[in-house]
This record gives sequence, structure tokens and C-alpha cells, in this order.
Amino acid sequence: MPGIPPGSIEFATDSTRTIAHVVFSGTAAKFPDIRWIFSHSGGTLPFLTGRFIRLAQERKVADPMPAFRRFYYELAQGNTAGQIAALLKMVPLSQVLYGTDYPFATAPRSTPASQPMDSAPTTFVRSNVRSRSSLFRD
Repeated sequence: MPGIPPGSIEFATDSTRTIAHVVFSGTAAKFPDIRWIFSHSGGTLPFLTGRFIRLAQERKVADPMPAFRRFYYELAQGNTAGQIAALLKMVPLSQVLYGTDYPFATAPRSTPASQPMDSAPTTFVRSNVRSRSSLFRD
């Protein structure tokens, strides 16, 4: 879309598309021991779960929610209060990870989370979120 950079829409949409593909292709079920980590707070997934549930019912396949709830989600470019609140309705905080696009994004683009971090769900996440490396200490 002219004048709108890919990070404004496409990155979150691509994350959602990837998660849906992993679940609906059977890959998540085939590899249940993989600790999947998806970027951008799952993109638009937390807002579209109802559509994916209906799709599974129409296709007569397993409910996707158990898979969605088993995944881990990091916060880079998915760090506004609304995104985090929706994500926390889908997964427990223990599956929310700190994420950043630094050094690939410049400081102003990779740190806008400083503004919404003062709101309720993000303040809670900021003080309790795990780093990706802590996943592999088990």
C-alpha cells in the first residue's frame, strides 16, 4: 500500500498467517514438543480467534485454541495496552516474552513501547515478563 510501511500492517498480519498455518497444517500437532515463539504478540491472532474457531468447525478439524494457548508470544511491535490485554486473555503471562526489533529497527521505531507501558496490563507485563533465554533453562 503506497505510503504505508510494511511494519504498520503486514508484519502483524504475517505473524497471524504463520500461526494459523502452523496449526491448520497439522504442524503444531505433529511436533508437540517444540516451544513455538511467535512475534508481534501473535499479530492479530488474539483479535481473530473466533474466526479461527469457526473455520475449524466448518472444516471439522480440532479446535485451534489449545494450540494457540500452548504457544509463546513475544512483544516486539505488539506492545500496546490493547494488544497485550487481548493476548493475556488468550495465554497466561508465563507465555509472554520480552521482544525487541533492535538493532534491525532504529531506536524510535523499536522503543515506542515506552508510552503505553504506563497502562495497567503493560505495567504488569513489564514487571513480570520472561526473557526468551529463560525458556531454555528447564
